[in-house]
This record gives sequence, structure tokens and C-alpha cells, in this order.
Amino acid sequence: MERTSAAKLVNAASLVAMLAVGWQAVRFIMGDIGNPISPVYEFVTQSMREMSGLPPKAPASELSGGPLSWLIGGYQSIMVWGLGLVFWLFSAFIVGELGKAIARVVQVGWQQYRVEQREAQQAARIAAERQAVKDRRRELRRKALQAVEPRRGASGTLLFILGVLVGSFFL
Repeated sequence: MERTSAAKLVNAASLVAMLAVGWQAVRFIMGDIGNPISPVYEFVTQSMREMSGLPPKAPASELSGGPLSWLIGGYQSIMVWGLGLVFWLFSAFIVGELGKAIARVVQVGWQQYRVEQREAQQAARIAAERQAVKDRRRELRRKALQAVEPRRGASGTLLFILGVLVGSFFL
């Protein structure tokens, strides 16, 4: 009974930790905290600018060379926000999964946990092999039916002629 209670306690603690890390995504959206992987993104964009021969702090107008400079700036800000949100949510998911694994180890012990993991991996491998056999049979059946009664395929000539006709209107 002690192990079960301890596992429930670990599971509850991991749920609280997962919610706390998930809350960081909300704080990131509100602007209270930053993006932890933002320095990596900035390093990559700076390296790309230097490889293209531009100075490291070149404005977006020099990168696009025209009226679409706002597009590059918008893309960069969307990437930073998107990567930050994904990072915080993925971190919360990892904390939750680690908590479940630790709770299971506390409940059944390390040796039993490893046995369960090996059995789960073996069951997944067997299921994948069965699915591959089904897929091969389905493909062979499809080829046999196609050999007996071939489908009439489109050669693309009609589409080419239609494309030429539509394109001629714009010349």
C-alpha cells in the first residue's frame, strides 16, 4: 500500500509540475517571460545573414531588396512566437510523461518497469510487422486486380491542351 500511495503522490506532483510549466506558455504569450530558444534562432538568422554577405544587423529591407521587407520581419516574429509557444508546451508534455514514468517506477520497481517497457516495445514491433504484412498483401492484391483489369489512366494531353488555351488568353 505504501508504494501505491507514493506513486499517487508522485503522479499528483508531476501533474502540478506539468501545469506549472504549461503556465509558462501563457506567461510567454503575455510577455512576462522570454523565449528560451530565442538565442538559438537569433544565432541561426545571424549566421545566415553573414553567409549571404550582409552585416549581422542588416535591416529586413536589405534582405528582401524590395517592397516585401515587411514579410520577412513578420515571418521572423511569427517564428519566434511560434517556437516559444511550442517549446513551453512541449516542455510541459515532457514533464508530464517523465512524472508518469517515475510514478510507475515507484509503484512497481525499476526491474519490473524495464520488463514492462521491453514487453511494450516487443508488442509494438509485432504490431508493426503485422501491419507491414497486411500492406504488402493489399499492394499485391491491388497489382493483381490492375493486371487483370487495367485502369484507364489520364495521359495529360487534355490538361496540356487546356493549359495552352488558357495561357493563350494572357498573351
